[in-house]
Amino acid sequence: QGKPLVNLAVSNDLVVTCHGSWGTYLIDRLDPTGINPPQSLPYSHIDAHAYGCSIKDNYLYIADNDDTQLSVYKLDQPLPPGATQPEPILVTEPFGYLGTAEHLVSGNLLFVSTNSPRGMHIFDITNPANPIHLSFAPTQQDVWDLSIRGNLLAVVEKFNIQTDGN
Repeated sequence: QGKPLVNLAVSNDLVVTCHGSWGTYLIDRLDPTGINPPQSLPYSHIDAHAYGCSIKDNYLYIADNDDTQLSVYKLDQPLPPGATQPEPILVTEPFGYLGTAEHLVSGNLLFVSTNSPRGMHIFDITNPANPIHLSFAPTQQDVWDLSIRGNLLAVVEKFNIQTDGN
């Protein structure tokens, strides 16, 4: 795409790449060239300031940094006549400056990091079309990565290396 990659999400047949203010691109994961839009969708780009994204079932969650909110898109929903990209089916209330938001889906939970305030927002996505904000878990530094194994959530925070000049 020629644009800086901020985040990506993978499903059975899609790779979704988030490029900050350049938006979100959808790529057919089953295409060996890795450059073609998905055959199952009538669009391959969503013009949202995407700083983090996740997929669950046919729902795409995009953390929009400009509006500090989570937008939900239903991927298998047909486009209205004349439209070239989908509109979100739901946009949450603003919840914090996202920076390069880390996303992680585990079961029916969606974890989204924010840089201001620093920490993670936890959403219940049992009903994927209507995420419910459960809680906020503060961190000491910006979140750089998330991983889950079983019932353990690992959070990698940004750190600063300081030297004494020697």
